[in-house]
Amino acid sequence: MWWLVGSRFSEGLCAVVNEDKMIGYVDANGELVIPFQYKKGCEFKNCVAMVSDDSGKWGAIDQENELVEPFIYSWNELYGKLYDATIHELKILPEYYRLIEIGEKTFEVRFNDRDFTKGDILFLREHDENGYTGRAISAEVTYLLDNPRYCKKYFAIMAIRVCNILTPVEIGLANGIQQKEELPLPHRPKQGKTFYIEEEHPVLDERLLNKDSLYDLEYRLIPQYVWSVGKRNGDVTKLYDFSVWSQDLIRRMYSTKVIDWEEIVCEVMGDINNEFLVIYEFPKPFKEPLAKFGAVYISKRDEIFEYFTLEKSYGAYMFGSMKTDIHYDLCNMDDISKDEFVKKVCRYAEIDETLLEKKMVVRMEVGS
Repeated sequence: MWWLVGSRFSEGLCAVVNEDKMIGYVDANGELVIPFQYKKGCEFKNCVAMVSDDSGKWGAIDQENELVEPFIYSWNELYGKLYDATIHELKILPEYYRLIEIGEKTFEVRFNDRDFTKGDILFLREHDENGYTGRAISAEVTYLLDNPRYCKKYFAIMAIRVCNILTPVEIGLANGIQQKEELPLPHRPKQGKTFYIEEEHPVLDERLLNKDSLYDLEYRLIPQYVWSVGKRNGDVTKLYDFSVWSQDLIRRMYSTKVIDWEEIVCEVMGDINNEFLVIYEFPKPFKEPLAKFGAVYISKRDEIFEYFTLEKSYGAYMFGSMKTDIHYDLCNMDDISKDEFVKKVCRYAEIDETLLEKKMVVRMEVGS
């Protein structure tokens, strides 16, 4: 058994992980072409992929799994050598690190004292008032604007694309910083449509041809409701009104299968007119790939509109964030309870847990 680790298909291959948390690569037909023997792995680029072994050092392989660079490098050193890229180590504040991590911030504005150029790598190390946190992101500069007619003189606006996220374990080993949060599998936010879209992952087509109503609800309809509220043209009651859900599923999602609505638990906390949290517990036993829990957090004051899920996808539990057509994998984890999921959402979305004490009584009709 294997499952995706947040990688995309690149040059015909995609990194996957097995039950022993080892990395291999499959082709578009789902055939394992490079065995599970690496601790971490990056996408193929110019017919070469960077991989790490038990030592934590990085090397490189070709598509025949032949070693083209030995395991003697740090990630930055090897990337610079393989792709002739300049690496810039920079500090970044936690609030901006998080936005890059979840894919919402795709640019950097920096004082251009380093002669930045397209193709450079920004090694962004999270830094707070206590120093380096142990987390870092490597991002490629895909476009650069430094024309003083359009930006401040001596500054550069850079479009970036995340190419790898280094886990706290890796940075900690290098810098003596203790790991703060367990992230047991390689991960990084997805940079495109969710991997449940057939054309991106044809190996999964057969399992997804018969999508049922619950799938549409969890991954399509609820994110659209959240999006519409964020655009100020959506009805908040759609986030917890089962009768509206059933009507929209039939009208907009062309779903014909029936959901057992009585098995869905929905709780609302906070103030609907200002800041609130909606928690969903979906039917048991849930199927794969489906969500076990969902959480909508909306702060109208701060203009925050987010939807989180805990799902089990092809063997792995995954904490993720959903947009209307994008799925960000925030981290892989063990199975957790609803209370633990809610606490995870509160930590990630920086929600004051006193909000949880403000439970609301809402009218939820069973869809027909």
